[in-house]
Amino acid sequence: MLDVDLATGRIRRTERDPGEWADRPGGALIALDLIAEAEAAGAIGDDAPVVLAGGVVAGFRFPGLARAGAVGRSPLTGGVVDARIEGHFPAALRDCGLTAISVRGRASAPCYLLVTPDGARIADARELWGRTTGQATELLRRRHGRAARVAAIGPAGEHRVAFADIVCDGGFAAARGGLGARWGAKRLKAVVVLPGEPAEPFDPERLGALGHRFRAALPGSVLATGQRRPPGFGAWMGTAAAEGYGVVENYRTSRLPAPNPLAARAFLAALRWDGGACPGCPVDCVKGFGTEGHGPGGSALALHQEAVAALGPNLGVYDLPEILRANAACHRLGLDPVSAGLTLGWACEVAEHGIALAPDAPRFGQPHRLGRWLGRIAHREGLGDLLADGVAAAARQTRPDLAMQAGGMELSTFDPRRLPGLAVAWAASPLGIRYDAAEHDIDFDPAEGLPDAAARLAELGLEPLPGAELSPRKARRTARLLELWSGLEALGVCVFAGPPTRVLSVADVCEVLAAAGGLDADAQRILHWGRERLARARRLHPDPDAAELPDRFFTEPIDAGPAAGAVLDRARFAQARAELARALGWAEGSDPVSSV
Repeated sequence: MLDVDLATGRIRRTERDPGEWADRPGGALIALDLIAEAEAAGAIGDDAPVVLAGGVVAGFRFPGLARAGAVGRSPLTGGVVDARIEGHFPAALRDCGLTAISVRGRASAPCYLLVTPDGARIADARELWGRTTGQATELLRRRHGRAARVAAIGPAGEHRVAFADIVCDGGFAAARGGLGARWGAKRLKAVVVLPGEPAEPFDPERLGALGHRFRAALPGSVLATGQRRPPGFGAWMGTAAAEGYGVVENYRTSRLPAPNPLAARAFLAALRWDGGACPGCPVDCVKGFGTEGHGPGGSALALHQEAVAALGPNLGVYDLPEILRANAACHRLGLDPVSAGLTLGWACEVAEHGIALAPDAPRFGQPHRLGRWLGRIAHREGLGDLLADGVAAAARQTRPDLAMQAGGMELSTFDPRRLPGLAVAWAASPLGIRYDAAEHDIDFDPAEGLPDAAARLAELGLEPLPGAELSPRKARRTARLLELWSGLEALGVCVFAGPPTRVLSVADVCEVLAAAGGLDADAQRILHWGRERLARARRLHPDPDAAELPDRFFTEPIDAGPAAGAVLDRARFAQARAELARALGWAEGSDPVSSV
């Protein structure tokens, strides 16, 4: 691991005893301990560390291992967030022999960190300050070679926008939670990694055999093949199932136009690349869409799952080229498209109620103004300065009831009225709102869910339940699913390749851990690591039980689509949330193993 103090310029490389992997196998489990230790020693506020963390298997060239996390305190929630990193950057960390890079302190002038297999140094970044993420990435690659992998902030991070993100290689963002603002406060423009030779796994022959088995099983996975087949999962708002499942106009409605302008054929016309985003993984979830550019390396065209919903229907916009340009603008400026979209959605709905935030305030259905709004937020210009602090802060002055947030963080683009189990997880999670905190309820519906859901759940001792059910037993199942994906995150295993709904089973993941990292594990151990990640994050949160979902989801039913009429019941929700806390061991006297 690297420990970097920007204030003093000291860089220290430390080695871990192999026995430590049993308790902290990587990812946020390492990062959360590093943050706790640094804060206990007085490194708080802007001095507190932001950690780029892999894991015991993260970064090996195998399906689902192109995964790492950016971990630090969120300016939105005050708690710690773990924002996922995809693409080639995790492999570069692995090839440098690194599990984590912890950066603390504040530099006296803009800088970047250069990491090589032989060491690291802090370099001057004054000529990069003010540049977009793409411009900074290109300048750094000219300086250090095309093989360089670059994690950078854009103008939004420099201006400390509360939902600024860190963008890897121009298009793969550690998006949620605002950690780009933390780098901006530190005057850290980028971390550049020059990878060495590809790292050797513990048992290359066994890992290769597992890779062949994965590829052979891939066509049989409904969700994985849906992600792989163009236009992929970034285009889900164009499907018939999107009504009542995705956000439309700040959640005030669920109705989509008929015919839907965001159907698959519209995306296919804009497809520029559909493979190679994550080394070693044939699923190819992330694809590139736009008007120019042909490769994933350094491309702002990468389209992740929530951007279209947040920047399109959420704002009453169905002009796909404009939505894709807005997605690229978020990558260049270093803005989380979900938080940006939900904050703009609040401003649009406030305007619908006749409240003038500014003469040129956003309104629903104005695609030509998307780029301008995003630029003003990133540079804190005019009304953008108010919106740049996030929707919870912006809404303090008017209509907080229209702010779609929980615990200070903007919600996901998936409707909690349709996904009551996931909604309970959002309200309880100490790591903020992420749509992939746990697998979605509808996938396990006995009538409408995945064909192999029952068999996949049985591996965890769980059973299918109706997607609309909100009950203590649903809360207990959600606790187990939350632990599972938290455990995978802690290990650096991508949930979009793993259990309980994709190609890898829990048993497969255990084999991968042994073959790639020499780590012995079983299902209970993975769940234990997941539970520990959540518990450690909870201990670092100033008020872990404060998050509440907006009233809208308890009082306004879904008004269109197959889930029309669905609404959260407040009493049942509170009961389920309490049961989730008991199942995770957060309630006094509870036993997280026996109660789940």
